[in-house]
Amino acid sequence: MRKFLKISKIVLIFVLISGWVFSGWPRIWENPEIPQKIKEVQAVNNPSATIVKVGEFTVATTTGATKSINVGFQPKAVIFYWTSQSATGFIQPEGMFGVGFSSGSSATSSRAITYCSENQNAGNNSDTAVRMSTSTIIIFKRDGISSGNCGILVSQADLVSMDTSGFTLSWSVTNTTLYIVRYMAIGGDDITNTKAGTATLTADTGNQSISNVGFQPDFLFFISANASSSEYNTNVSKGRFNIGFSTAATSTQQAGIAITGDDNETVSDTATQYSTSSALLFYYAAGAPPAINGAANLQSMDSGGFTINKTDATTANAEVFYLAVKGAEFYVNNLSQPSSAGDQQITAPGFQPLGLFMMTNSTTTPNAENTNATLSIGAVGESTSSMGQIGFADITAANIPDPDAMTTTTEAITTLLGVKEAIPTITSFATVKSFDSGGFTLNWGLADSVPRKIIYFAIGEGSSYEQSGYRWFNNTNSTQ
Repeated sequence: MRKFLKISKIVLIFVLISGWVFSGWPRIWENPEIPQKIKEVQAVNNPSATIVKVGEFTVATTTGATKSINVGFQPKAVIFYWTSQSATGFIQPEGMFGVGFSSGSSATSSRAITYCSENQNAGNNSDTAVRMSTSTIIIFKRDGISSGNCGILVSQADLVSMDTSGFTLSWSVTNTTLYIVRYMAIGGDDITNTKAGTATLTADTGNQSISNVGFQPDFLFFISANASSSEYNTNVSKGRFNIGFSTAATSTQQAGIAITGDDNETVSDTATQYSTSSALLFYYAAGAPPAINGAANLQSMDSGGFTINKTDATTANAEVFYLAVKGAEFYVNNLSQPSSAGDQQITAPGFQPLGLFMMTNSTTTPNAENTNATLSIGAVGESTSSMGQIGFADITAANIPDPDAMTTTTEAITTLLGVKEAIPTITSFATVKSFDSGGFTLNWGLADSVPRKIIYFAIGEGSSYEQSGYRWFNNTNSTQ
């Protein structure tokens, strides 16, 4: 018995000494100070907290075919934008573009809207339409017949999976043309929730709660065609399109652009407007020029969704598609095009972006009616050499309507001036020279004296760390 107790004591002493030596408190071989002082942990930022990739692909040309796009990580959300082009540059005599997004592979996780305007149709009248869908990508091509239809559906795809290294699309409508689709993929551990959904805004003013999100968003991306729920998956005559976004700082960080083009007019009737205080602007393409038919701003981000403040009522209930994101760091603002070419440093975000999404209607004054419908959309990913941009211009008061579209990988954003029966004039263009510690630097390859507004959102890493806190020993690297 005594022998057993003696052995037990020796084992216990050995365990205690070994535990003390290897616990890191204190590391006696490093001559620790006695007594130990509190050491603050060096929190190590998670390198995969937020990831943004901008790229392009061409559509499948066989119905039923799938296509996997490799982005190098598993996205949590993807924003798509496109024209009806298979090559870069401008296209005439049609102006068609679309925007869509997806938050997953379910049948309810995608939304898309495409805008159509064609000229030189059978009657030479204006021919405009929009189409809403719960598919991911929908592409029109001009049909060249009389007004009221504007285009035929030539490519339609659904996102069927978010993969380890990208995403997969499946095509239900195709033709033989390799149309170019651009995308911004967002992922990383810091993105904790995403949802693509629909909010039906009632035709009145005041606050309306949207509670079908399921979490409190940090960022919202909107698209709308001021159309009703009965008008899904069909061509709706009269062109109208709205795109906007907002962060939780709703009083200062939301913006939107709306464009419109009336249908079956002997002289084209188009307009545009932007706002730096409302994410949602609605046209209904009536009047000469058309007038805004509804406006709303984001009032608050709520525990299960968000609240919209409708400051101007629409004529009828309007479907609004949204992409809600929880996590990462988002910032919404605007900048003015400089008066000459060269670098322009933007320090407003206050963090180093990993991605940038920009848009403009090539005008200068917010909340002001502007004839000529123009819209440019561009994005840049973490690698600033990866960029993609589309543009649209539809001039008003043209006896022969003259819509045009463009797509490019050499500029992040352009401003356009429509020209009757000719290719639009590019009045300015820029690339992103660098993402800086407090913002970003644009390099303008062309600029004139008009201070056109560029609306943007920047995305960066949120406060995602592997570990943080305090320790009572010399090892202050929080990963050890």
